[in-house]
Amino acid sequence: MVSGKKITKKILIIIIIGLFLTTTASGLQQSKNEKENTYQSIQPSRFEATGFFYVTEDNGIWWFIDPNGEKFYSLGMSFISVDDYYYGNIPDWVNLTQERMDTWGFNTLNGGDTHLFPTMPYIYKFKFKHLSLDDEWPHQRHPDVFDPEWQNIVKDTINAVAPTLKNDSRLIGYQTDNEMKWGPDYLDDDTLLELYINSNSTTPGKQRAIEFLQTQYENDTTEFNRAWNMNIHSFEDLNDHRELGKAGWIQRFGQAKQDIPYVDTARDGVFIHITESYNDPHRVLMPLKMAVLMANGKDVIVYMDIHAVELLVKGAKDLNFSDFESFQTCIKQLLDNKVGIYACPTCLKIAGFKPEDLLMVFKLPKRTGFLTLQKGG
Repeated sequence: MVSGKKITKKILIIIIIGLFLTTTASGLQQSKNEKENTYQSIQPSRFEATGFFYVTEDNGIWWFIDPNGEKFYSLGMSFISVDDYYYGNIPDWVNLTQERMDTWGFNTLNGGDTHLFPTMPYIYKFKFKHLSLDDEWPHQRHPDVFDPEWQNIVKDTINAVAPTLKNDSRLIGYQTDNEMKWGPDYLDDDTLLELYINSNSTTPGKQRAIEFLQTQYENDTTEFNRAWNMNIHSFEDLNDHRELGKAGWIQRFGQAKQDIPYVDTARDGVFIHITESYNDPHRVLMPLKMAVLMANGKDVIVYMDIHAVELLVKGAKDLNFSDFESFQTCIKQLLDNKVGIYACPTCLKIAGFKPEDLLMVFKLPKRTGFLTLQKGG
């Protein structure tokens, strides 16, 4: 016979053990969730976990997907730097700053001392506007985008930096520059057309600006002189001018106002760079999908190198992956939109192919004009 007191005691012990196990399991689950949600993403997980950030479309909305396969809403600091402003020492400053960012809900860094925050997703910031070839181009806030040498420097810079970052799971993407000049702002009143005119006559940008005006006015200097309050006999005379109009930069009414969008001749375009092939179809078809979407409203160039050249030669098999359209389907759509698709000649050679092995629809890049985004490739 067992007394009621002993039964009560056993029940109490069982309840205590049950509560302990429940609490422990809850704690373990919470710890697991916190560990899985490293990037402060939107849970639960619904997409493929690739180990890297990528973008995908879900019900008509484009989302960042974090390395764990969860939707990621990026809320970032535009710049963060220690400089001379920190409390006590750098580790203390980092800990305090991380605590503040967590409290405020920030989950992304953009530029500055991102290496001090090893758990934070970040965007790598290039500084192309500061790249200059010589003293002939006087503008530090906007480069001569028409100069083929500047374009080559940009490409070489990207090719040097990108391989060092491609395996970093925290990397969300790249920013091509910061606070570039696109028109009148708080520092000066110049438009881009006037900026390019206010340059040395030997620069490609100045020559492109002159060609633009000559085409805009159908080589009619009389109409141009009337619009811009100038007195030139031929458009070549603009080589000797650094300003438009006797009043300088403020001559912007009537026809002259219509000339200001000269920046459009620089083209608002997208450069898609693909390095992978059959070994990683996701990294091929995702950027191609983006290229197809962008080609409807912007100028696009697709550049394929390293392993990707295998896809461009005669006899290459089609590439399929998940819900993406196939490689050859994407290529046809891009060609229909007159997008230029280029193969790296050196990579082609390393892969054992010759230029004549390329399908006729693909191109080898030339030293000049390759990165000048223009419709029709």
